[in-house]
Amino acid sequence: MNRAMHGSDVVLAPELMLAESASVLLRKRRRGELSSWEAREIIEAIVSLPVRIEPHAPLLVAALSLADTHDLTVYDALYLALAERHGARLMTCDDRLDRVAKTMGLGSP
Repeated sequence: MNRAMHGSDVVLAPELMLAESASVLLRKRRRGELSSWEAREIIEAIVSLPVRIEPHAPLLVAALSLADTHDLTVYDALYLALAERHGARLMTCDDRLDRVAKTMGLGSP
């Protein structure tokens, strides 16, 4: 992400990333781990990251196929479909998704 902040790399994410981020923050808010103010500040920071947000519609057919082939959720497969479409590497902390990305030649080294 540091290279993206300086403009030497482009980071892509499906629209889903924003909804997933907001959902996690709401869950933390409801458990009392964040105040409403903190959740709002974090989501504003996420929205301001140097990430190019891509729409879902052009990725859905590929995501459905990838999800079916690799026994993933369509949500996870959207990230793979986006990486595949752009010939990009997938950055994830999800071990299973990372393994699939590597088998597709899309994983981080």
